[in-house]
Amino acid sequence: MSVIVESDEVLGGKARIKGSRVSVEQISEMYSKRGMSVSDISEALPTVDEDEVAAAIEFVRDKEKSSGDIVA
Repeated sequence: MSVIVESDEVLGGKARIKGSRVSVEQISEMYSKRGMSVSDISEALPTVDEDEVAAAIEFVRDKEKSSGDIVA
């Protein structure tokens, strides 16, 4: 079961952590642009744990590989 979900009713369909309103985009930005670690992100976003943060980062990497684009 994936912790990453997309539904039109929440966050306009953006990929997010299941059971939360934390978007994959938000986690990716914290990780890649702000240089925060997985543990720093999970501390800053108390509704997600380190495994969920890692899953979001992996989701972005997979999207980048499949599309050839950089996803923020």
